[in-house]
Amino acid sequence: MDQLPEVIDDTTTQPSPGRQHKTLDAAFEEAEEEGTRSILDMSGISQKSESGTIIPVDSRHLIEWYGTDKPTREMIEEDQSFFELIGRLQGCYIIAYKDGQPDEIMFAGCSAD
Repeated sequence: MDQLPEVIDDTTTQPSPGRQHKTLDAAFEEAEEEGTRSILDMSGISQKSESGTIIPVDSRHLIEWYGTDKPTREMIEEDQSFFELIGRLQGCYIIAYKDGQPDEIMFAGCSAD
């Protein structure tokens, strides 16, 4: 499979889905301040790390970690230093390049639990 190493493709080892809510509002209401412990807790993109937001990894970090501001998927998979940038209820993204062109968006995040 063509996935990042941390992704587990054996669903038999994964926990079953949580409560099934009829609407997103119902899930948020029940979750209260703890959050839903899922991607749903990410409410937007920000330029600075804030709870519930996803930040782009800046070019300074990309050059420090990968030697370029246009890393390939392979580079990103090999060096996951980007986790240093995020805390609980935060996420980040990096655009991965192939043949010098944007090809994929890599997302990483940390849930509330």
